[in-house]
Amino acid sequence: MKHLLATACLLAPLCLDPMATLAAGKPKPTAFSLTSPEMRDNGIFATQHAGVGKASDGDACGGENVSPALAWKGAPAGTQSFAITMFDPDGAAGSGVSHWVAYDVPGGTDHLAAGEGSKTDKLVGGTNQRSMTTYFGPCGPKGDAYHHYTIQIFALSIAPGTLKPGLTRAELFSAMAGHILAETSMIARYTR
Repeated sequence: MKHLLATACLLAPLCLDPMATLAAGKPKPTAFSLTSPEMRDNGIFATQHAGVGKASDGDACGGENVSPALAWKGAPAGTQSFAITMFDPDGAAGSGVSHWVAYDVPGGTDHLAAGEGSKTDKLVGGTNQRSMTTYFGPCGPKGDAYHHYTIQIFALSIAPGTLKPGLTRAELFSAMAGHILAETSMIARYTR
């Protein structure tokens, strides 16, 4: 049997260690990761994180518009800044709603406390769907199924101060092209 196995290895283009082959099949853990001390991935937003004002159905959103606390680790070497977006693909009847566009978060930063995305002293605000340059919390129509809010953070090779204030999500994605060193995300859900 050993002879047959050795012959097969000589004839095969690559003869790998079976344990190395098994290990290679396992997904590698992502070094760059995003968490929130307030909820787990695919968790539910607390009401304080919901928007303020009126929803598309005319009812009050019912929240306080406090951005969630976020923490990240494992940013790659060379990270000069971070950008954060929050997008609801379920909003606007499935065409999606941009709730938060932020960038110029300095490269040495590893978290934002709750509410820091609701002001612009630690980041530059881009323009969301409501033409605001700060975080705008979930505010789907009353009775809708849970909406899934994708919170993404991008490690960038762009120095703070390079991008102009007020970029939309599409403009930010265009400006980040070729400068994204790593990306990570989490999902938060909300319904009224």
